[in-house]
Amino acid sequence: LQNPRAKVRDYARSQITTAQVDGRAVRTERFRYIRWRAKGGEVAEEFYDHRKDPGELRNLVKGGGEERALAAHRRLVPA
Repeated sequence: LQNPRAKVRDYARSQITTAQVDGRAVRTERFRYIRWRAKGGEVAEEFYDHRKDPGELRNLVKGGGEERALAAHRRLVPA
């Protein structure tokens, strides 16, 4: 690195694949978004605010009040 203090990106991606499901996630400083896709095609989502809910107990996907942040995180996870 020419500048070891340079910020490359402000999120991290992860992925898990099993015989039944493919899970992809993105973690930013404040939020975590996870998209699960079952082998049959069904999709489930999780979205958590780590500032307010560090234990990931309240899924904000449906009516969580963070629709703009959710949309931004959805764009960060490849389909």
